Amino acid sequence: MADTDLATVQNAALPVVVADPAEIARISDSINITDRAGISVYGDRAQQAVSDYADRILREVRNKDLGDVGRLLTDIILKSKSLDPASLKDKGFLSRMFLSAKARLERFKAEFEDVAGQIDRIGPELDRHKDTLRRDIALFDDLHEETRQSIMRLEAYVQAGKTFAERFRGVDLPRLKAQAEAAATGPGGGMLEAQTYQDSLQALDRLEKRVFYLQQARQLGIQQLPQIRIVQAGDETLIENLQATSALTVPAWKQKMVILLGLTRQKSALDLQKAVTDATNDMIRQASEMMKDQGDRHRAAVAARHRRYRHARQGEQGSDRYHIRRAAGSGGGASETGARRAADGADDDRTQEGDDPGVIGKMTMRALLSGPALLALLSLSGCNPFGRGPEFSILSGSENTVLQPIVEEFCKQKSAACTFKYEGTLDIGLALQSDEGVAQDAVWPASSVWVDMFDTRRRVKNLTSIAQTPVVLGVRRSKAQQLGWIDKDVFMKDILAAVESGSLKFLMTSATQSNSGASAYLAMLSSALGNKPVIEPGDLDDKHVQESVRSLLSGVVRSSGSSGWLADLYVESAGKGTVYDAMWNYEAVLKETNDKLVALSQEPLYAIYPADGVAMADSPIGFVDHGRGPEVQTFFNDLLSYLSSAPVQQRIADTGRRIPLTGVAAKPDPSWNFDPARLVTAIRMPEAGVIRQGAQPLSGGAAQTVADRALPRFFRLDAG
Repeated sequence: MADTDLATVQNAALPVVVADPAEIARISDSINITDRAGISVYGDRAQQAVSDYADRILREVRNKDLGDVGRLLTDIILKSKSLDPASLKDKGFLSRMFLSAKARLERFKAEFEDVAGQIDRIGPELDRHKDTLRRDIALFDDLHEETRQSIMRLEAYVQAGKTFAERFRGVDLPRLKAQAEAAATGPGGGMLEAQTYQDSLQALDRLEKRVFYLQQARQLGIQQLPQIRIVQAGDETLIENLQATSALTVPAWKQKMVILLGLTRQKSALDLQKAVTDATNDMIRQASEMMKDQGDRHRAAVAARHRRYRHARQGEQGSDRYHIRRAAGSGGGASETGARRAADGADDDRTQEGDDPGVIGKMTMRALLSGPALLALLSLSGCNPFGRGPEFSILSGSENTVLQPIVEEFCKQKSAACTFKYEGTLDIGLALQSDEGVAQDAVWPASSVWVDMFDTRRRVKNLTSIAQTPVVLGVRRSKAQQLGWIDKDVFMKDILAAVESGSLKFLMTSATQSNSGASAYLAMLSSALGNKPVIEPGDLDDKHVQESVRSLLSGVVRSSGSSGWLADLYVESAGKGTVYDAMWNYEAVLKETNDKLVALSQEPLYAIYPADGVAMADSPIGFVDHGRGPEVQTFFNDLLSYLSSAPVQQRIADTGRRIPLTGVAAKPDPSWNFDPARLVTAIRMPEAGVIRQGAQPLSGGAAQTVADRALPRFFRLDAG
């Protein structure tokens, strides 16, 4: 992610990182629970390696001192700005008095030659700096690989610690407790045995804390990998800019100055020519006026002589020889004609399709007690009609329906009876928080942040991320074209403007039931807060923030309790002729929806990745132990290994999900802006404690999340 935030383990997306089993076993066997000093530094070297690599990245990305090159570039920029072509013009009386045109031209030429000479000298320095940047790019490649290896070592320590802790808590700790209780009735009162049990319990707690800190260090290392690539991309861009400066900018600047000087000289020649022409015209005009005056005097003298001898010749026909004829000149100016252009244009009246403004409640059941449903009930009740394998049930978010066939293939290989039950991710979290817990053997929500927040009794074990997918806005392509969002960076403020103008309405899941709805809301909240690194409880009371989010959420026209059901609602409505503008959902669910829409010859949804930041879902699956025996735990571990295998990872990636650190991804589709390899800016989810602090009980037994606390009660997206 371009400027990615570091997140804690509670809210981070934890990719599948498979360490060497032999290394895990070696580390696990080396753990000595009685070695208090060893427990306190467990995995310290691997953790320190990630920190060291972070320090190296920090040193490399600090602003490099360009030295003489930077100072020379700054000086050239200042002098280039001082080369004002307007200085060659006459600006007033004082300018003409103290500086002639020739003097101004000569001064400009001197300044130009000074800057041009400096530019010629900086060329070799720029080439040297480009070589340095190329070496930096190679160094970052090595750093990327070292960081990746360090993450693998950290993963080995994390898995080894978890394996040891689960084994010790399940076998050794009960044995020590039983010994302490048995010794309590003896003559010594069991003081030593009780102390041994307490020491072991405390050491185990410290080991689990160390594993937790190692998970944080691993997440830090994972987020360093895209940061390294971002820095490399910056260096590559800088090299391209330096190359463009040498090959394009400097020659263009020189050409401009040369043309300017040529035009200045040309103007001087034209001014001289105009002066000569004006002087010639003045002389011709003066000569013409002198000739006219001379002719007028001559004609007046002839007329006077004619009048003098006129009476001396009475009776003679007067000759008109000397009759003066004055021609009256005529002249006419050409009449001016003009044409008025008229431009006709149609008003751009945009109409908004009619949308159902209501907010629907929970989706109804699609089928009642069909044959497959009866088999599912038999499996949940403990009956396995297939025999050999265990009955195994999964409580999952509905976005995973496309992955159910992959899991069922594994269950068939193991002759196990597997069933799925689908609910919203927040509903899964609330079930974990309740006294009854969940009845299923595993949970598979959309995001681990809600498990970390609600599972206060630590019922979920070995929670592992299977894939990642961001929550994005899918907009009908024609609507996106109308809004000018095709091939453009779209921010939350652009979405807000479209909603406020009435140009955009969208579907969105309930923020109190589904992770996609809560994630979309938190992305809106983060944008309204100016993308603060951390959302704090006090931020929710900001009136401006409440108004911005309220305006964004006013675009909701339909809702649902789960992302998969929301996608089904959109497709079914499109098939019946009701087409909505947009839908907030996971990137992978958007791909599934578009595949169905294309099959129905319907318009696909264009993916909008808000440039402010998106919330990432890490799709974790975890085991819930109901005491049904080790074969159920073994089955889950085998399922996890199956989902982490390369062929299955490729199949999961083909559904549009992101698999970090593997290099596998679905094929991009530019027609609707889909690219699972695209780097996105991820918002930092609020700490679990902050969300828990903002929660208050509501009617119906639900928990009020930050989404509800920031909005009035009547405006909540409550699917009930």
